[in-house]
Amino acid sequence: MNFDEFRIEMEASRRVAVEEARSARYSQLALNRLCELYERFDAEERAIIRIPHPG
Repeated sequence: MNFDEFRIEMEASRRVAVEEARSARYSQLALNRLCELYERFDAEERAIIRIPHPG
């Protein structure tokens, strides 16, 4: 996975999570889903970009 593919996947996941959070009225859902997605990436993919993990 290259940086552009990583960015596209993260953005698509964020959009879905934000919409689900809005419908569920759960503001933490988007962040939780992005963290779950990030954790599924392997070490090489994670090396592309680092994001802080709340846990």
